[in-house]
Amino acid sequence: MAFVVAWLLNVLGAVPGVNSITNLTWYGVGVWELNIFGFFAMTMIGAIYYIVPQVTGIAWPSVGSPKRHYWFALIGVFLIVVPLVIGGFVEGFNLRNVKMSDLDVARNATNFVRVTLLGEVLILLGNLILLGNLISLSVRYSKLHLLPAYKGALVEVNPAEVKP
Repeated sequence: MAFVVAWLLNVLGAVPGVNSITNLTWYGVGVWELNIFGFFAMTMIGAIYYIVPQVTGIAWPSVGSPKRHYWFALIGVFLIVVPLVIGGFVEGFNLRNVKMSDLDVARNATNFVRVTLLGEVLILLGNLILLGNLISLSVRYSKLHLLPAYKGALVEVNPAEVKP
């Protein structure tokens, strides 16, 4: 879904009338963030949540954490992309207004950028959930597989005899 929306926003941004307004504004950054966070990162994180338990043979420590991570990331991406795209249009129209100084245009644009901070914090919280799960899963994996193998290897080692 995010890929299609980003593609449509790229097509919209390529229309000459729209491009004359949104060129060199926050609009392009918002579309880029949607491509990176909304599509690529969400796909890779979903792959991590699917592949890691398959490889380790151990279920996730917290069953509900993938859903929490998903919702944190989804709301975070929304709070990043929507203000940047809208702010890009507002900034573009303000840049075309001869009566507004560049400083006023920049001040108005920072209001939209401030909202994105909350989205980035939500994405960070989601990623911390994933990190906590990966650390917990790694500890469980080492206790189940690595420590018994290490102890078994130590049993087979015979200390050298010391002769006077």
